[in-house]
Amino acid sequence: AKKVDSGGLKNLCLVDAKRMTTLCTGSHTPCTRTGAFLHMLLSFLRIIIIDLPLASLFLPFVLVLVVRYAYYGYVSQYMDSYGRRDVFERSGDGWRLLPQFQHDMTYYRRFCDWTDITTTDSADLLVGSDSAAHAGRVPVDVMMKHGAVVLKDVLRQDTASELRRYLERRNREDLRWSLNFTVETSGRVSLGLGAGDSPIVAEALRQIGTNPTLKHTLEELLGPDPAIVEISTMTVLAGAEAQDFHSDADYGGSSLLYSRTFLHSYTMLIALQNTTASMGATSLCPGTHHCANMDLIDVCLENGAFEASSNGRTGPDDGMLLRGDAVLFNQNLWHRGGANQHNDTDRIMLTMAFAGRNKANAGDRRYQGLNTFYHLRWNQWGHTFSDLKDAGTVMVQPMAALRALGLWKPKSANWGVTWIEHITEKYRVGGTLFHNKDLPAFMEFLDSIGVPKFLQGDVILCKSESSRPWEACFSQVVENIFWFLFHLNIVVVGGYTLFGLVFWLVSLPFQAYSEPYEYGFIWTAAECALPWILVLTAVFGSPFKAINHFLLSKAKSWRIPPSWESFCENELGNISSNILLANVVVFGTCNIVVRFVRTNKSDKGMIPLWLPAHVIRILRLPTSLSLIAMWFIFFLRKTDIAQRATSGEIFERPFSSPDAPVNHSLPTALPERVDVLVGTRYDSEYLASFNRVLDYHPGNIRFQHLVSNLSLVPFLSVEDAAFHVVHAVHKRMEGMIPRFLLQCHKDGYWMVMNDGEEFESTRRSILMARNGVVRALGRT
Repeated sequence: AKKVDSGGLKNLCLVDAKRMTTLCTGSHTPCTRTGAFLHMLLSFLRIIIIDLPLASLFLPFVLVLVVRYAYYGYVSQYMDSYGRRDVFERSGDGWRLLPQFQHDMTYYRRFCDWTDITTTDSADLLVGSDSAAHAGRVPVDVMMKHGAVVLKDVLRQDTASELRRYLERRNREDLRWSLNFTVETSGRVSLGLGAGDSPIVAEALRQIGTNPTLKHTLEELLGPDPAIVEISTMTVLAGAEAQDFHSDADYGGSSLLYSRTFLHSYTMLIALQNTTASMGATSLCPGTHHCANMDLIDVCLENGAFEASSNGRTGPDDGMLLRGDAVLFNQNLWHRGGANQHNDTDRIMLTMAFAGRNKANAGDRRYQGLNTFYHLRWNQWGHTFSDLKDAGTVMVQPMAALRALGLWKPKSANWGVTWIEHITEKYRVGGTLFHNKDLPAFMEFLDSIGVPKFLQGDVILCKSESSRPWEACFSQVVENIFWFLFHLNIVVVGGYTLFGLVFWLVSLPFQAYSEPYEYGFIWTAAECALPWILVLTAVFGSPFKAINHFLLSKAKSWRIPPSWESFCENELGNISSNILLANVVVFGTCNIVVRFVRTNKSDKGMIPLWLPAHVIRILRLPTSLSLIAMWFIFFLRKTDIAQRATSGEIFERPFSSPDAPVNHSLPTALPERVDVLVGTRYDSEYLASFNRVLDYHPGNIRFQHLVSNLSLVPFLSVEDAAFHVVHAVHKRMEGMIPRFLLQCHKDGYWMVMNDGEEFESTRRSILMARNGVVRALGRT
């Protein structure tokens, strides 16, 4: 041995006189240029033959682990929270609401007829016009009464025209199924839009987001900064047939009956050309947004339903929704798209939908209505109305996709309804997206993208063994892929290890000396193979479960911070976390051990060779992937979606179900449209305009009219006015005597008020009508 100077570094080198080469212990590489080149070539071959194949095999395994962790840890929690899969059951020739949901009701199942149609004049819906007749109208009052409002100049006319030309070109393109679907029976094509599609789309969204009348209307209806749940276009092709009258939301699965269970939502249609009835303008049936009929088609057709118009006229010949104007309507309102009688002109609309934000207020447990379809691209979910003004920068990729997944948003922004919440709700309840009959088509789709049969779920088994076949089949697919990659990694890593041992044994007789660096290849194989084997066998989690129990038992005495105690409790027993942690811990430990063993003897004993090159070798791809995955899991645990799932917040119902039937102090009754309803469940800030929904009940409208008239009579005391109002209310109407009904807050039942309670309730209403301060206090 002798000291040589290699590149200015003093290293202990071994001189092989027979081979005339010098090996430096500081790097385990020959000091000659030939030796350095050979070492570099062998290292490159090692990376190509061993490191990269193993890492590329481990990468999909890590991805599946993360998906599996998120699915079972959070996504399945959301699916379980959507327990209202069925709200109806067949009863004789019709349907009735399941009784277990009675406790969540805020209104009642109101059956409507022609008397509930609130107007037959489109001009009654028009606001924002320069006309004096429309100038004083409050859009929210018009919406609450009629269920629809027509807004002027939501888009500039030049913007509407340019957007129409752009969409005409897009409609002729061969679009992906995720962006385009065709309603074949009615000649309608819907195209999902994104802010990054074209500058004209971003500009149109900006104009919508900066329209003060629309912003004020939506925030009065839905609360501050409502969520965006649809951005699309609807094209009614030339010659298309008329639709039937329908509502976009089922009364039993929407805010109509359950205003504190489901988000109330509104659709906006913006005309991109002057639209007449002959072009298929949207027809409205005002007042039907309060109705819980199974079928109102004949009622609407026979009692003056009309096409939305913004020119102040009504009728198929005179009415017209002008370019850039919009009709905004409650999704429970009955409406239809008309027939396009033009032979060469399509009718194109920009469609948007908005809903309340269920994260804006504490105690808000609402989610999307059942069986309602929103055509919004998956990567546009999670946004709110305030994002529209900067749509060209905020609602583009990749930020938009992170927002949709609930992973990230700007600090100044609000969360809308994320794609995770949307898709899990649709996935759990079925409805418009996940019909059981569509499962075979899903399997055919997996075939088309090359997923092997043995990785797919068994449709027959899913349907036979689970009441939730979509969920069962998806779980099968995830588990099949997970265990396939698990066993594949075991086999391949074992093969690499066996190959390394055989190679070393075969080459052993040809070794000229026996220093530790001579066993480089076998050490290389051990470094690669041992951690992988230990990582994959850690899937059973026994070592980390033991650590978990030990740390939890010492949490108080060792004063472990709550965040780490939560980590021990929630993560160390998790199968995905076990594998990733094992890879980081075992791989790093093995490398350190190997570095201590791979040393050369000197007069000072064993010398660990920890030069930077060796430290870098520790940071191999598997360890890096596991560290990234572990960081992502920790990051995921801090997101709003994960916090709501782990806290149990998503499982809370708006009203606690009584343990036993409530002993009502008053007799209960089913409400009628002529009754005066005194509600107790419309008292939440997040309901916004829905707190006043009973003001538009027919019996309450009549009651308020009587109160307003008698409260203005001079020299009439409050008590006398109340007496006259109560007497007038009880006069027979529509073949029945109206009643005062008080809602029981505990179970939602309506109770018949006695004479004293009727009088006191009426007296309070008169005081509120006479004194603005009392009225403000009464509403709070």
